[in-house]
Amino acid sequence: MGTYHNGLPAGGGGLAAAVQPVSGTYISNRLNASALSTMTPAADRLECAPFTVARAITLQEIAAEVATGVGSTNFRIGIYSDVNGVPGTLLAGGVTSHDAGTSSTVRTEAISIALSPGNYWLGLHTSAGTTMRAVPLAAAATFGDATGSNPSAMTVKRATGQTYASGMPATAPAMTDTAGALPPWFRLRIA
Repeated sequence: MGTYHNGLPAGGGGLAAAVQPVSGTYISNRLNASALSTMTPAADRLECAPFTVARAITLQEIAAEVATGVGSTNFRIGIYSDVNGVPGTLLAGGVTSHDAGTSSTVRTEAISIALSPGNYWLGLHTSAGTTMRAVPLAAAATFGDATGSNPSAMTVKRATGQTYASGMPATAPAMTDTAGALPPWFRLRIA
């Protein structure tokens, strides 16, 4: 995955890269304390943000936040393996269809997965254009950055069209690198 735009080793997880997280605490794919932003993915879309685990951890929950709800919309969240820098197999989550109709609501899904050190992908699968909480570019893990200095040119997620009715795919389909567009924000709870 390369390095972050701020020169830190590749990966996400906030403090997970620096210290061993304590049971019951939360980590996320936001790299620093920059205020969260928002993003509105298109309907029938799968977006995956990179996430690196520096120390072995076990997770018991994954969550995403609806910023501005839209009636009759839903989303799924999950964790994918990394296969040579792209999302691979769905490892956890992706089962529950979360209601995205209520603003400022964190939706959680119980999971139970032990992750070894390495790269992973956090996936958001949307049924329609609901505004979700997002990681600002200044706090996002980057990969494939050709310029090294222009935040709007940094690649921070992979995305593709994916029919919501077909479910979150067990194996991620081919995806396009997305530069300059905010990645979804995820919260993960340590078991």
